[in-house]
Amino acid sequence: MLRLKILIILRVIKYIIGEGNLASSETTADVNKKDDSFSETPTINLERKNDTDNNMLPVEDIKSGESAKIKAEEKNLNRTRKPVKLTAKQGFIMNQVLGTYALGDINNTDCKDHINEFKIGLRAFEPWALKMFDSSSKLMSGILNGNLAELGSFRQCLNIYEETLRGTIKGRHCTLRILPSDELMQIVLSYRNVSKKRFKLLKHSVLDGAKLYWSVCVPHTCLNLTISLKESDCIAMDDLPDITLGDYIFLASAGLVLVIVTVCTVIDVTEIGDTVSAVNLFSLRTNANILFSVSRSRNEIACLDGVRSLTMCYIIVGHRYIHNMATPSINSLDLVDWIQTYFSTLIYGSTVTVDTFFMISSTLLSYNFFTYYTENRKFNLLNFYLYRLSRICIPLAVAIGMYGTILKHFGGGPLYYDFNASFQKPCQYFWWSTLLSIQSFVNPTFLCVIQTWYLSVDSFWFYISPAILLPVLKKPLLGYSIFIVAYILSIAISFYVPWKNKLEGGFPVSPRIFELDYYLLYYIQPICRGSPYLMGLAFGYGLYRTKDQKYKASLLTKSVAWSLVLVCMPSIILISHVFHEETYEYNRLFSSLFVASHRWIWTLCIIWIVWSCHSGNGGFINTILSHDILKILGRLGYNLFLFHYVFQAAMQNSEKGPGYFSNFIALYMSAADIGLLILLAIPLTLCFELPFIRIFGLLVK
Repeated sequence: MLRLKILIILRVIKYIIGEGNLASSETTADVNKKDDSFSETPTINLERKNDTDNNMLPVEDIKSGESAKIKAEEKNLNRTRKPVKLTAKQGFIMNQVLGTYALGDINNTDCKDHINEFKIGLRAFEPWALKMFDSSSKLMSGILNGNLAELGSFRQCLNIYEETLRGTIKGRHCTLRILPSDELMQIVLSYRNVSKKRFKLLKHSVLDGAKLYWSVCVPHTCLNLTISLKESDCIAMDDLPDITLGDYIFLASAGLVLVIVTVCTVIDVTEIGDTVSAVNLFSLRTNANILFSVSRSRNEIACLDGVRSLTMCYIIVGHRYIHNMATPSINSLDLVDWIQTYFSTLIYGSTVTVDTFFMISSTLLSYNFFTYYTENRKFNLLNFYLYRLSRICIPLAVAIGMYGTILKHFGGGPLYYDFNASFQKPCQYFWWSTLLSIQSFVNPTFLCVIQTWYLSVDSFWFYISPAILLPVLKKPLLGYSIFIVAYILSIAISFYVPWKNKLEGGFPVSPRIFELDYYLLYYIQPICRGSPYLMGLAFGYGLYRTKDQKYKASLLTKSVAWSLVLVCMPSIILISHVFHEETYEYNRLFSSLFVASHRWIWTLCIIWIVWSCHSGNGGFINTILSHDILKILGRLGYNLFLFHYVFQAAMQNSEKGPGYFSNFIALYMSAADIGLLILLAIPLTLCFELPFIRIFGLLVK
């Protein structure tokens, strides 16, 4: 039966649309003999509105005069809706098409009536019925290459609107997600010479959660289908999101800030009155001068701007690959071969770049802490925490508000509403834990602004850093002891967790990464990620102690150190490739040692780069990392971090059909992401970040 339906779908266009002469009295007679129900329009049981009552009444309860009128209308309707005359073969195919695309076994009366209308309309080749059929999925080519998604014509389905005697019919687009069995996937992959052993590896990586997408366009009254579907899988025009109270509040709040910025900018530019110094806080001109200023202080660690900016760009590229892999493509099984290439390792092995951010954050914290508090200033714990919150909370609140409210209006499509729910609901429930940066402890499986797991880890160590830094300042020996114990404990736990839970050493390449033990038990846990942060604290202290000293490294020292860096950094990334090879046998000790060690080795390499550049031993690398453009880009880094992931996801999930996965397309889209996000980050920084940082700075003073 399945083979028959496949043949029918393949031939339906040829025999229904492709034939030049559809009308033939002789063949029509043959069809009538074979299938009387095909040539005659089925009886329509009409339900009409009483002129004096809006309630729907059964036909038998309508007055005889009205009944006669309705019968006349039905007769006229049937006269104008005669089915197109088809050949016997075409008629057989039409019956099979209706059997495939017209729902059966329906309990909903309205749905059943509208399905009958669809059958009549399709037999008569009425435009709306043809559009409904045309909007449904057909058998696609390239299945053996991974073309498992046929999303139909989403917008065409939703635009269907037809007035009939059975009421208004509107299109509802339903997407079925079918999880193929392991046996079926093995058969398909056997054509790509994938062994059973390799299949087991792929099953838990690129094939994890692989689905067959199939869409059908049905009348909007068909809600309770036999197949179990989520509400977001079936969408009609009436289901498109409305503007809610939360949307109005968010837009009004953002609008208020923009009005204040506009007024202050006008006053600043025209210099009206004596309030210029106060309104400068929100003036675009003043904040733009700050944002685009390239002047540097004497003790500034200039190369950190370049390290931060390039790392952020690398992360954006990695996330672009994640989104392209997670959404349907016509060559999804090419990922089976892609994951075996060393180029792919540059993507999934690059998660160590996050440790660069941990090191930068803690280095600046430590360096500024000792610089500030050694000048006979008293330590104020409240100001210490408030300063942190002032720098991260306002832009983060904007991101949370956008996720929780207006994100649903950014796009649409068969995949978009499911995506929107997964991004929106966590922010509606856990906005508070996101603002406090405690999601890793409160809601690790339901993250709001997914990438802010980083803030949870970073904030944890920031909050407890006074317990390390103050002893170093007051009683150095005690402080050093606390630091060493904390560092050893972090390394030990990052070994114990993968050992106990038998985690792979490499980062999993899976569309379901946020549900895996590697992510939940290790990747987002503050203690496990502590070694780079603690190394940054020590490095910042070392920079402070030597800030007035210049050390010129010997040629031999520089040659050896740079050689080690150039070997270690690529090796740390490329070693991840081992865990995805077919010949790899899980080794518990090797995996645990790799997880526990590779991040602090990477951090040590970054520390050398920063130190050599800051001390005058960096050469042309320091020239690149200290460039003025990277300094400006570094100031935009926080907003790039907050908003890049959601815009990439929204763009990818707004697609109305499957895409194509390739390195060229992913890199091209990454370049576009970076350019567009920079344009977005500039106004966000000018309006929602710099003004509030400056306000808090004045309050503290």
